[in-house]
Amino acid sequence: MRHNLAPPSHAIDTEDLMMEELELYDQWLFTDEELMRTPSILKHDITVQQEREGRSKGCNFILQVGIKLKLPQLTLATASVFLHRFFMRESLRDFHYYNVAATALYLATKVEENCRKLSDLIQAVGRTAQKNDQIIIDEQSKEYWKWHDTIMFTEEHMLAALCYDFNIKKPYKLLQDYLQMISVEDGGRKEKDVVKDIMKVAWAFINDSHLTVLCLMFPASTIAGAALYMSAKFNDAVFKDSKDGRPWWRVIGLDLLDIKKACNQMADLYENNPLKNAEGKYPTTPETEDTNSNRTRPSLPAAKITYEDFEGFPNSNGTSVQDAPASEPKLPDTSRGAATDEREEGEFEDDDDREEGEL
Repeated sequence: MRHNLAPPSHAIDTEDLMMEELELYDQWLFTDEELMRTPSILKHDITVQQEREGRSKGCNFILQVGIKLKLPQLTLATASVFLHRFFMRESLRDFHYYNVAATALYLATKVEENCRKLSDLIQAVGRTAQKNDQIIIDEQSKEYWKWHDTIMFTEEHMLAALCYDFNIKKPYKLLQDYLQMISVEDGGRKEKDVVKDIMKVAWAFINDSHLTVLCLMFPASTIAGAALYMSAKFNDAVFKDSKDGRPWWRVIGLDLLDIKKACNQMADLYENNPLKNAEGKYPTTPETEDTNSNRTRPSLPAAKITYEDFEGFPNSNGTSVQDAPASEPKLPDTSRGAATDEREEGEFEDDDDREEGEL
């Protein structure tokens, strides 16, 4: 079955797409070994689990501040990628993930041309950090200037760490392009509904992927392909082979082993997500025809995902996949603002180390 989405605005050459992406992302794609040897791990003996949790909490912070500022999901995605790339060259011990998250979001609003007043961003950041939407944070408050100075200071380091490379190819647009190239068995359901459901869930999977280091492991094309596969499984849909007998992943020019590995990473997230016990709502997909929307959309309901949904894609730790994470997890219990504090050498500070009201 071929769905009725509008055709892409440009001719798609899958080989050109792959080559273009690999050239663009070369310095930002890392091997498993390299991801185990980040500055946080090498310099300060932070464990891999602590480092991944710090990244996840930073991206969750971006999400919650972005919701307050009514920023589009694509801007939040850009900020999350900036954060992940930054921590490939700097340590969590030297830069607290909340400070980096606030700075990444500030930079992303400029790069994506969804600018907000710095004062509005600082207010949203401060209220999110303090978990108090009523607190007044203005230019007369001490906390305002601590956040201001922290963001300005961290931005200089972030620009250097990113090498002023702001080019990020996101998986979202590729979803629509790929769905133009492959056919779907609908199981008797309406064609339009099947395509809409696949697009919606795939979009949500990509949102969730920002809690992981997937953007450092694979180009956007592979992430989009993995999201489509997982979404098809979730929606009990099947991608058909092409008329000349090619499987769907070859039709869109992807490698099956990479898709499997990306799916395993997402399965691990849903099994071991450090934010899985929190509540909230996660902004998800715009309508298919509204991919440039500036709105942050309501979430999909949380749903059960079982090991069988990844048939042929065993979880890397051999365990089954349990509940999908709540859409927008709550922040850890912390009341704090910008951080310019002192710690013992080698000590990794997490949120629990903060005293009430400490900046």
